[in-house]
Amino acid sequence: MPRAHVESNQPHYDRAIHALKSDVVRKVGFEVRTVKECKILSVEIERHDRRFPLAVSTLRRFFQLIPSDSKFSISTLNTLARFAGKKAFSYYLDLTKAESLNNHNYIGTEAFEAQEGILPSDLTKLIDILELAPYAAPGSDFLHELAKSAAKAYADPEVTDNRLIHRLTSSKRLRAVIIERYPPLDWLGKGQTGSRLLEEYLESADQQNERDYAIGLLAQGALFEGDLERCMHWLNLYAGIRPNASEEPVHQSRACAILWLLSSWNADVAMKSRCLHDLVHHLPPRDPSHFPSFAAAAVRIVIISGNRELIQMGLNVFAEAMHRAEITLEASHAMHALNLELAWLAYLAGDPGLAQNALAKLTDRSFAAHDQITSKIFWHALRGHLTGDAKVRSEQFAASEAWAQQANYLGLHSQLLLAVPVVAARPENVSASDAR
Repeated sequence: MPRAHVESNQPHYDRAIHALKSDVVRKVGFEVRTVKECKILSVEIERHDRRFPLAVSTLRRFFQLIPSDSKFSISTLNTLARFAGKKAFSYYLDLTKAESLNNHNYIGTEAFEAQEGILPSDLTKLIDILELAPYAAPGSDFLHELAKSAAKAYADPEVTDNRLIHRLTSSKRLRAVIIERYPPLDWLGKGQTGSRLLEEYLESADQQNERDYAIGLLAQGALFEGDLERCMHWLNLYAGIRPNASEEPVHQSRACAILWLLSSWNADVAMKSRCLHDLVHHLPPRDPSHFPSFAAAAVRIVIISGNRELIQMGLNVFAEAMHRAEITLEASHAMHALNLELAWLAYLAGDPGLAQNALAKLTDRSFAAHDQITSKIFWHALRGHLTGDAKVRSEQFAASEAWAQQANYLGLHSQLLLAVPVVAARPENVSASDAR
């Protein structure tokens, strides 16, 4: 039997394994969750260096697709590290040891001033670069430019034409790196670039979780417009939660939350109960790094609902998650932006002090490029609710309405103006402990 790595029983070993897995996933370009994906990865590793192939069974153990208590050999770990672009697994061990925090040899510790013009600002040119390096993991500077250029393209129908839409939706990698990472949240109204993009994404999707992702976004656009009939049209295509041990249903959280909301409004008790059960028991992610995606998708719907129980449960879960260091390390900017949702939950739960504190951390530049307008509708409306000055309140509500008119989200604006702290409990078959 191959000799296990000599540091496999050390506390930093598991952190090093996690970092190595993340780099391998970034290199291959997809999450490794099935036997088929292990087979593809095995082929890619052999192409990288034929001297050191890895069996599919080894990769299944490494990615925990099959149970295994055994540690991995030095050869296996070094092979994966070289595939990920490092000289050896020792790189990850050094990185995760406590004393490595004092090591100044890593380029990541150096400070660089922001430089403009190094990367193209045109979305199509950035896509060209992505497609020239199909297995390379984009760096943070590239992703930052990609986010800005995608948002700019979504806002311009002449840029996001049928040709670009087809290019984005026909490539699995572009769907994952651009549409799923930076969805057109501000442009989901009927006939807008975002809805046209998601409709074609829906047609090209071959996995149900992809379809549910598109359905949730299209339904959200209709809901925010105030077109409940079209919202229900999209939700009729939603398949519901199918618990899967190897795949978290984060992509389904938006559709599930909206269906729960409409079921509440339509007094569909059976559907409301089913969706509520999924929201509490199935959707909150086991992987903390998925929390921002789940929260951004579902919590805005809870805010609109005014449901006291879910608002309080959401506030409890948020307050805990916002103080977890591992989530902040994984997604610091996304967590910072979620102070907007935290502030709304606190306001609706009757805690204006917490709401003011969370809101004070935000500026009009705190929000992601593809979510600027929608976030500002929420932001200005809440600032209006929290002020005691009638003139300021009127100004903030007017600002919220102006952004809503730009996105054609007047239905959302109307709901937010009516939002008030909920004091009286509404009967639900769920307890606060179920949300944890």
